[in-house]
Amino acid sequence: MDKFFAQLTPRSSLLITGLLLLILMSLLSLYMIIPLFKDYRETYQTKQTLVEGLKSGNALSQELINRRHDISRLSKLLHGDSAKLPANQMEAYIIGQLQKMVWRQKIELVAVKPKEGARVDRFKEMLFEIKLAGNYLDIYKLLNDINETMGVVVVKQYRMTPKQQVTNPSLVVDLTIAAYRLAAN
Repeated sequence: MDKFFAQLTPRSSLLITGLLLLILMSLLSLYMIIPLFKDYRETYQTKQTLVEGLKSGNALSQELINRRHDISRLSKLLHGDSAKLPANQMEAYIIGQLQKMVWRQKIELVAVKPKEGARVDRFKEMLFEIKLAGNYLDIYKLLNDINETMGVVVVKQYRMTPKQQVTNPSLVVDLTIAAYRLAAN
C-alpha cells in the first residue's frame, strides 16, 4: 500500500483526497444533514397544520354561534315566546298574548274558552275557542300576528257571520285554535 502511495503524483493524491472528502461529506449529509432537514420540514408542516387548524377553529367557533342563533330563531318560530314557559302557565300566557294582539288590532274579544286537546305524536294540543268581533282586515291582521307571535298555532275551525250593524259593517268570528307543546313523557 506504501508503494501505491509512493507512486502517486501530487495531483493524483489531491484528487484521491478530494474524492475521499466528497465521499465523507456525502455520508455525513446522508446520515446527519438529511435527517435534520426532514425533521425541520415535518416541524414546519406541523406548524402550518396547527395554524390552519387555529384559523378553521375560529371559523368553527363562528359557525357554532351561527347554528345556535339558527336554533334559537327556529325554536321561536316553532314555539313563539312560550317555549320556556312551564305547562301550567301556558294557558294564561296564550290568553294574555291574544288579548294584547286584539287591543293592537282594535278588535273586540268577546270570549275565550280554553279546552283540553288530544295528544298528537309527541305533542300535547291545547284548544282555545275564541269569539271575535271586528272588520275583516283587522281580523286577518290578527291571525297573522297570532302566527308570528305564538309560533305554530293551527286554526282548526272557524265561522264568520256578518254583525248586524248599519254604520260600521263588521264580522263576528268563531275560531278554534290549537297550540302545540312537547308533551311530558
